[in-house]
Amino acid sequence: MNNFRPITRDMGYLLPPASYVSRHGHAFIDRALYLSKVWTDDPARLKQTRVPADIGFTTKPQMASAMIGRAIAAGVPFGWAEEAWDPSL
Repeated sequence: MNNFRPITRDMGYLLPPASYVSRHGHAFIDRALYLSKVWTDDPARLKQTRVPADIGFTTKPQMASAMIGRAIAAGVPFGWAEEAWDPSL
């Protein structure tokens, strides 16, 4: 038995991971947990679930741009990037 609770729609979910693909194969190189505004606007809930105090609401496009920025900073070679997610989530 584990103590993990499922991530529900009103809580948060993982964005699709950043993947690096080449002729040699592919690998996941980054990921991010999206927390809804309902969660980030509730300090008591964040504290209870041990979310760091400096975590605030971030839009999905902002999170994707940050992943791309981290890939650039790490020197990952690429010629283009594609951002895709389901806007209904």
